[in-house]
Amino acid sequence: MKRGLSMPICLLLCAALALSCFAAAETSGAVKTLQDLGFKIDTALLSELAGEYGMTVDLLTADDVLLLLGLGKFDYDSFEWTPLSDQVYAFDAEIFDVDHMYTLFLQGVDAVVPDVVIGDIREDLSQMTDELTESEDYRTPPTDGRRSVSFTCNGHPYFIELDSYGDWFNEEMLLFMDEVLEEENCPLQLYEYRVYWQFVIVVYTARETAEKLKEHLTIY
Repeated sequence: MKRGLSMPICLLLCAALALSCFAAAETSGAVKTLQDLGFKIDTALLSELAGEYGMTVDLLTADDVLLLLGLGKFDYDSFEWTPLSDQVYAFDAEIFDVDHMYTLFLQGVDAVVPDVVIGDIREDLSQMTDELTESEDYRTPPTDGRRSVSFTCNGHPYFIELDSYGDWFNEEMLLFMDEVLEEENCPLQLYEYRVYWQFVIVVYTARETAEKLKEHLTIY
């Protein structure tokens, strides 16, 4: 290819972080590993975020560090998302704010790709239904219709129409953003990593760095 957490998501992330305790001896250097790969990590902020889950920085895996920084903060009163990093964006593929799932995604991309400015984001849900219908193709999730997304990137208009999978993110959007960044002549690429079953980590970097990063993540 860029929220506080709802209660189910929070519990899932807590469980994921708890599992990382068993690898503490191997992963205590996760922060340094990421710093060596070029990630700027505010250790004070990271310590604060880890503390919310009863963890300490030395027990975090590279997956944990990128998730904690990339998830950002979500205000449940205003439904606004604020990034905590300009290098990594992360999200749960089972989206809490269904009506704005691609708006949040585009805000995440905008936060980590310095070569673009994304704005005027609009989601049209008028083709969605109230029920999920099973697909004839077993590889395709049940759908509740179609939804479209329009936005500008560096002032240029873009539009995509996607199958809607309820509260699940349609990964065709990731491929579409690859095309958008190529069209905008961006020098680097978006890379996505699936960790802890349904979390997606997104970084904008060079292929060599992306391949090295993959070696330090537990990919699902």
